[in-house]
Formats: sequence, C-alpha cells, structure tokens
Amino acid sequence: MGQEVADRITPCTAQEMLDALAAAWPAVVGSLCTNTDSVRLLCAQWAMETGWGKACHCNNIGNAKAVVGGSYDWCFFATDEIINGRLVKFNPPNPGCCFRAFATLREGVVDHLHLLTRQSNFASAWPFVLAGDAAGFCRALKIGGYYTADEGQYTRAVVSIFGDLHKLTPVTPSKNDCVAAELTYRDLLLIVGDAEDL
Repeated sequence: MGQEVADRITPCTAQEMLDALAAAWPAVVGSLCTNTDSVRLLCAQWAMETGWGKACHCNNIGNAKAVVGGSYDWCFFATDEIINGRLVKFNPPNPGCCFRAFATLREGVVDHLHLLTRQSNFASAWPFVLAGDAAGFCRALKIGGYYTADEGQYTRAVVSIFGDLHKLTPVTPSKNDCVAAELTYRDLLLIVGDAEDL
C-alpha cells in the first residue's frame, strides 16, 4: 500500500528526460528504442504536461492520478481540468488533485511507459509513439480520456515541442542504466493492479 508524501517539484532538463526515457525503454518495451522520435514524442508530452519540468511534481512525468490509500505513493497539488466545457479548479485534499508520486526520475519514467503500453484505454496511443506521430498520439490519448484540455491546443503544444526537440538526441543507455531500469520495472509490477488512472 502506498502512502502520502510531501509534494515537491522535481525538475530536470529535456536532455535528462530523453536519456531517462531511452534507458527505461528496454525494461518496459523489451528492446532498445530504435526510433529516436519515439522518445522525443514522450519528452514533448512531458514538457507540455509539466512546463518543461518546472512544474513536475514528485517525478510524475505525465501527471498520472492516484487514489488515496491505493498501491502508489501519492501527493496532492492544486490543478484544474475542463469538465463539461468549464474550467474546474481542484485544491488539496480534493481527490481530483491526488497524483502518483515517485522517489526518482527513473521510477516516474518507468511508470509512465508502463501506463502507455499496458493500460487498456491508453495502449491505443502506443503505435503513434512508435511511429513518432505526435498528432495521432494526442488524438488517441484524448479518446482514451488521458486529458481534459482542448484537443487542438494540447496537440499544437505537443507537436510544436516535438519539433523543437529534434535538436536533441537521446544518449544510448549503458548496460547499468538498463539493468537499473529493469529492477525498477520489476518493483513497479508488484504495485500495478489498482484501478488508478487518469
């Protein structure tokens, strides 16, 4: 069972995020990432969701929600969503602002990859990640209920950031990085199973 942890900002650079995604990829997907646009796309989503990491809370790179008393550690922070066309603000301790919390960037990245590859309502977005198709990815996430924001605005932001990220290249992960990610993924599999999702 998880526990509540104090909210904290856990920033990182775009290069650090690209490298963390590339290192975690083999543990979750089963092989090294061969399309650098795939990790650039996931990095673009992180940048859009967290303001380039300046508003990344507790290493939760995609703002995945949690449930108080669920299997994941969680934290609360103020947020808003579009509900029935209206902006609704949530403040702690409202369950609408309860988010997964991770001790390390590696844990957050592994969990996000697992969420996108294994959770049924988001798995339909995964082929777009593999293809490096930012617009298709955003559309599939909207259909799956990943975000409540306006689809056009979300998509334009992710597509624009994705283009900006082409100047960066993820570093090929070392064997040690891959082993560490694999161990993190095994630990994650012990807690996955709650109905916690976005």
